[in-house]
Amino acid sequence: MPGTPSVVAALAWVLALTAPARAQVPVQGCAADRYQCASTAYRAGELAAARTAVDVLLVERPDDADALLLSGLIALRQNDPKRARMALDRAAIVAPAYADVFVARARLHLREGRTRDARRDSDRALTLRRDHPDALALRAQLAGLEGSRQRLWTIALDQSVSRISRRTADAWYETQATLARRSGRGSVAVEVEHARRLGRSDLRVQLRADRAIGSGTVYGAAVVTADPDFRESWGLRAGGQHAATPRIDLLIDGRFSNYGAINSGSVTTGLRGWSADRGTAIKVGVIHFIDEAGTYRVGGAADVTRRLSSRLRVQGGYARYPETEAGVTRQLASGFALATYQVREALDLRVGFDRETRRGLYRRDSVKLGLSAGF
Repeated sequence: MPGTPSVVAALAWVLALTAPARAQVPVQGCAADRYQCASTAYRAGELAAARTAVDVLLVERPDDADALLLSGLIALRQNDPKRARMALDRAAIVAPAYADVFVARARLHLREGRTRDARRDSDRALTLRRDHPDALALRAQLAGLEGSRQRLWTIALDQSVSRISRRTADAWYETQATLARRSGRGSVAVEVEHARRLGRSDLRVQLRADRAIGSGTVYGAAVVTADPDFRESWGLRAGGQHAATPRIDLLIDGRFSNYGAINSGSVTTGLRGWSADRGTAIKVGVIHFIDEAGTYRVGGAADVTRRLSSRLRVQGGYARYPETEAGVTRQLASGFALATYQVREALDLRVGFDRETRRGLYRRDSVKLGLSAGF
């Protein structure tokens, strides 16, 4: 049809003039402020240009927390969780007090279905900045997701078998069952332990209550043993922890035990330090002990906990301290290793080994297996 090409060309020209302009960010012109360039491109939806600009910036400044955060956010928008995690984990290390980093990582966890990790990072962000709007919104979102399936009860069962060095024909057994109920910022737990040694057995029951207060927690517990042979007749325990800084917790634990005609007690004071990404914790403590004769003794303990993945956590430690058993206090040295694996949400499997040496008596090697579930 005559004249059609010119009409089509004219129409295309008019459409081009009237179409909304789309931001284009020339990466070549970003040398003056690469972060601003990448940020502008990200907000305009030009994710490829934003990624190119931030990648160049990170070559120049690999520990720039703002650039690492932006890199993680870009990767989230591009559905690249592996790249997002690498950037956000690095940002958490170089800037452990940067709340925005933990909010972004919490959203990454939530996208991948790891609500426990998302809750931990959102709580971390609110510890750093209590009025953080995105962290508050994320907490509300998590509460909404979990509201219909919140698990108020936890049940745990642990079994250990011990071999005694000086009584090779004898094995000791301990079985422990725990039922806990959460309510708001507190919880109540009942623990029943049955221990059998050398043909004798003790049944001990503990009632414990925990409560979150401010930036810490406190607990109290009462223990009673029916017709004891080697456990305490009854006892009281109390303690707590307080987050002194985002990476340091103060710890205290007190215990009083009655063995019929004699008593003993201890107070443990300690510190727990966290790595920037909250994946590693180191705890040290000093044990102040008063034995059945009223003599003051001192001991110490240390352990390390490391989260190897979102499902696997390992722990190991060593302690040397006085302890009373069957009414007699002796020096004890012990070491342990424990691995906890999250089989699925609210179902954890525990496997552990420990070695305990009581001066002048025996060495005990124990293998432990435990399972806990929430419902």
